[in-house]
Amino acid sequence: MSQDSQRHSRRASATCPRCHRTVQQPSAWSSAWRCDWHGEVYPLFPAFSPSREGLDGLLQQFRPGTAGVPVWLPWPLPAGWLVTGFAGAGDERTGVCVMRLTAGLDSGPVALQAEVPLNPEENFESLSARLADLGAELLLSALEMQEEEKLEFTEQDEDGVTYAEKVDPDERHLDPDRPAVELAAKVRALNPHVGTYLETAGGERLGVRRAHAVEAEVPRGTLEGRLDTLLLGCGEGVLQLDVVQPPGGKAMPADAYLRGHEPPRL
Repeated sequence: MSQDSQRHSRRASATCPRCHRTVQQPSAWSSAWRCDWHGEVYPLFPAFSPSREGLDGLLQQFRPGTAGVPVWLPWPLPAGWLVTGFAGAGDERTGVCVMRLTAGLDSGPVALQAEVPLNPEENFESLSARLADLGAELLLSALEMQEEEKLEFTEQDEDGVTYAEKVDPDERHLDPDRPAVELAAKVRALNPHVGTYLETAGGERLGVRRAHAVEAEVPRGTLEGRLDTLLLGCGEGVLQLDVVQPPGGKAMPADAYLRGHEPPRL
């Protein structure tokens, strides 16, 4: 298969980041990718590994002493990769760095790095915007330091290195047997770009767009409506669902949902 055919094949297999169905490609009438269920979306592409020859050729362009800045700033993220691991893991801080490009995965020496605290209610949308701004500022600083011949690189310490896997479709499911704090972190990490959901006894999915852990008493695996709040009993604690999305409907606050729906049985 030719390189053009391979690129076309990867392009054709793009999927919706919310439901993972195949999306329609841009056409002569629209430059947007479209999902039959969710309208215009940013497509997810299957990950593929570049050849060793390709990496070696790229590295040859950035030998020490040559013009240009041989750095890798992991932003925007490669297609199919999302900023979700920080909130999902319960981290309190995250950040960005400028590093030299090597054949390994983000393993090159680091020139600059900056950290930011994670806000308690931060989700993918707000975090990605902050990291994009921070990354741009850091890269400009690196370019200025390179021009002044002051940019220095430090090898990374491999102790404590972790690998953030790509988001698996099954990770969107909220398991009531898990702790409420863990589920709240997952909701923050996967919204609004992918989404999370509860599976009802009837096999439908109740989308959960925003939620937080609260002090309350609700039987595990039970969804209860109390006044204007929607509460889920978890393995540890209770998860309050703040914004939900009924099957085939739009996202809405929990109090609006309860005015027209009974809490489903899980």
